[in-house]
Amino acid sequence: MGARARRDASRARDVVDEDAADDDRFAAASTFEDDARDDDGARDDDDDVPTTTTGGASSSSKPPLDADALRRAREDQARRGVVFLGSIPPFMKPMKLRQLLSEFGETDRMYLAAEDPSIRAKRKKFGGNTGKKFIEGWVEFKDKKKAKKAAAMLHGREVGGKRRSAHYYDLWNIKYLPKFKWDNLTEEMEYQKALREKKLQLEMTVAKKERDFFLAKIDQAKALEAMKERRAKRRAEDGAEDGETEEEALERYRREKEVEDKAERKKIMRTFKQKAVENPTMVDESKGLASLDLLKSIFQPADG
Repeated sequence: MGARARRDASRARDVVDEDAADDDRFAAASTFEDDARDDDGARDDDDDVPTTTTGGASSSSKPPLDADALRRAREDQARRGVVFLGSIPPFMKPMKLRQLLSEFGETDRMYLAAEDPSIRAKRKKFGGNTGKKFIEGWVEFKDKKKAKKAAAMLHGREVGGKRRSAHYYDLWNIKYLPKFKWDNLTEEMEYQKALREKKLQLEMTVAKKERDFFLAKIDQAKALEAMKERRAKRRAEDGAEDGETEEEALERYRREKEVEDKAERKKIMRTFKQKAVENPTMVDESKGLASLDLLKSIFQPADG
C-alpha cells in the first residue's frame, strides 16, 4: 500500500511539473526572472528583451471551450481595462511596479518596453547604473473601473513610499485607455514585427544586388586586363628581336611601357623653382647648415 501511494504521489508531481512547464512556455518572460537577472547580473546581455508578465496562463493542450465557457470568457475580457504608462520611474523593477498598482485593483498582464540597448551600453561604459530601465508600458486590470480609478488618482502625483526610496519624488505618468483591449496591443506588436522583417528583407535584397554588381565589375575589370595583356603580347611578338622568346619580348614591352608612362607623368606634373635664401651669410655652404657663429650666438650665454 505504501509503494502504491508513493507511485501516485510521483505521478502527481510529474503532472504538476508538466503544467508548470507549459505555463512557462506560454509566458514571454516572467517578473521573477527579470528581477533575478537584475539582482545577480548573470545575464545582462539578454535584458534588452521587452518584459511581458502575466498573472494567469492557460495550457495549449486544453480542450476548446463550450458555448457557456466562451460567453464567460468574453464577459471577462469585456470587464478588463488597460492603462498606459508614458514613463516609468528610472530603474523600477516590474515586481515593484505591479505591487504599487495592485493596491488599486487586481492586475493581470503587463508589457514593459526596455530602453535602447546602445544607450544602456554607453551608460554602463561610463560607470553609470547597470540596471535595466524601461521607457513605457501597458498594464491590464481585471476590472476596468479599478483601472480608471488608478489612472485618475496616480497621474501627476509622486510615487511616494519610504523617503529613502529612490522613487520617492518620481511622478506617475499614467492614462486609462478607453475601449482598448490587450488584443489591440498584441496586434500592434505583430504588425511592427512583420514590418521589421519586411524592412530587413528589403535591405538584404538591396545588399545582394550591390554585391552582385560589385562582383560583375570585378569580372569585367579582369576581362579588360586580360585583353590588354593579349594586345601587349601581340605587340611584343610583332616587335620581337632575333632569338628573343615570347616571354622576353613581353617583358621588354612592359619595361618600355613603364618608361613611357613615367615620361608622360613628368610632362603633366608641374615643378616650381626653389626660392633663394635671403641671408646666405648665415649658412655654411660646405655642409648646407647654419654657420657655427650663428649657433654660438644662440646657445652660448652672453658675458657679464
